[in-house]
Amino acid sequence: MPNCSSPAISPIFIENISFYTIMTNSVIMSILTYYIILTKSSLLGRFKYYLLYQTVCAQLLEITIVAVKPVVLTPYLGGFTGGILRNILTYDTFLISVWLGYCTAGTCIISAALSVIYRFFFIFQPHNRKYLENKYNFVVIFTGHIAAYCIFAYFILIDKVGQSALIPVALNNSGTALVEYFFEPGFAIFSEHEGIVRWLFKCIFYFILAISTAFLGSIVFAIVSFFVSHRSKITITRTTRSLLMTSLSQATLCVIFLNGPSMLVIGTWGWNVPNSNFAANIAMNLVSLYATFDRISTLCFVAPYRKFIISKLNGVIPCRSHPKIRVMLSGQVSWHGQIGGMAKVKHKKKDTGR
Repeated sequence: MPNCSSPAISPIFIENISFYTIMTNSVIMSILTYYIILTKSSLLGRFKYYLLYQTVCAQLLEITIVAVKPVVLTPYLGGFTGGILRNILTYDTFLISVWLGYCTAGTCIISAALSVIYRFFFIFQPHNRKYLENKYNFVVIFTGHIAAYCIFAYFILIDKVGQSALIPVALNNSGTALVEYFFEPGFAIFSEHEGIVRWLFKCIFYFILAISTAFLGSIVFAIVSFFVSHRSKITITRTTRSLLMTSLSQATLCVIFLNGPSMLVIGTWGWNVPNSNFAANIAMNLVSLYATFDRISTLCFVAPYRKFIISKLNGVIPCRSHPKIRVMLSGQVSWHGQIGGMAKVKHKKKDTGR
């Protein structure tokens, strides 16, 4: 791809104060979220482990992106680090971080899907929960994760371009387009392997597209099932309704802040889209916000967690109760308030002669 235009990288994509803000928020909110999930989930049963799994994966992705912040040089298969650890990472540690980023992003997408699927089984098909809670299902999920991690490790860590060959490979793949980035911290370029790597990116794109379509379909299914349950007089408890709401919110957040941005970055590599680096790096920044919104969604929409937070807030911010008026059939009117105690007024019935 010689003599192509050089991608222009905006300073907003390289270490700035927002990275430290996101990292501080991540630590504080995660401690609170882990505590609440582990101590206030008695009504959720084993589902709390899916929530915990999803929360941990989202935080790992968030920390990786903020600390390393890969700045992608699309459509070229290269990039460099722009995160908090920008001046610390070496070429090899940057590649390890990129591998970890791919693994955590993929795990986040799968964990969000499993979490939503479990919730829908919990709400609408409780008799089929056994298929998600048996050991064989967990073995399949674990094996699939390990297989994906190994594939990423092969292309990123094992079959990597040697540091001494980085510049010749970059010149061969991009001409002089990337010359100004050769000495950026963690600069890396990946071999295309005669188009195999781009083909692999296309496969990943379609895989995420299928999951996103399933997410959107699940939203429609949940809404339809909710109204059908109302018409058929099926009782939906508050806890079940809260699980439904958090499922819909997290499915939407996953499509907007995780699946969509990931598809954009991967698609620009897969189809070699020119002049796409600004949009691709904006997408990377969106991914870094996913964990924050995911935690907020979990704490707000899961009923036991929301009740716990509200009870604590009420303890910190006391609310002045309004006076209450109680009318009794005997004709007695009682007034209750914080000031003045209680006042009573009795009305005598008039003799009507009846």
